[in-house]
Amino acid sequence: RSLFISLQSVEMIAQMRVLAILHISICIPTRWLAGKCQELKDADFGVFDMGRTVDLMESAFEKIALDGSLLLDEEFMMNTFEPIMTKVNAFSDYLQFIFEWKESFI
Repeated sequence: RSLFISLQSVEMIAQMRVLAILHISICIPTRWLAGKCQELKDADFGVFDMGRTVDLMESAFEKIALDGSLLLDEEFMMNTFEPIMTKVNAFSDYLQFIFEWKESFI
């Protein structure tokens, strides 16, 4: 019963929302890039380019630290990896499939 009460608290709900935003905007794209590095050599993207993804995340997190409202800005969060999306067409296609096409069936 105590767990049920604590999971209903505003703080827990807010934390779950933040974690969902981070999962969708950061974890899913990063996992795809990490898993597909070996297949993206035609797009001139490889394991060593994963450092660029970390730099992009760090830059985004620094901006969020200065202005927390950016975390709730869908445009900002979903375009964290914009430079990679323009370079790697397969990545852009994947994100479009996951977040636009697939979402339309829900």
